[in-house]
Amino acid sequence: MPMIGMVLEKAFSYAEIERVELNVYAWNEIAIKTYSRIGFIGEGVRRSSVKVGDERWDTAIMSMLRDEWIAPSVSVIK
Repeated sequence: MPMIGMVLEKAFSYAEIERVELNVYAWNEIAIKTYSRIGFIGEGVRRSSVKVGDERWDTAIMSMLRDEWIAPSVSVIK
């Protein structure tokens, strides 16, 4: 997770960036829990949004706002 912290630190170093958004496969509960633990908030699901082989998969939308972000010097990233 240190890499995610570095990405957030870089993104929020730009005053014009208020929000960081990501998409994760809705079935990937481990990733969703990891992103939630970091501080991302689930916003919803895009149904059947990705075609993988012959299947259609849902993607979960998650985001973090600048006000919700805690700089790595203050937080503990494990």
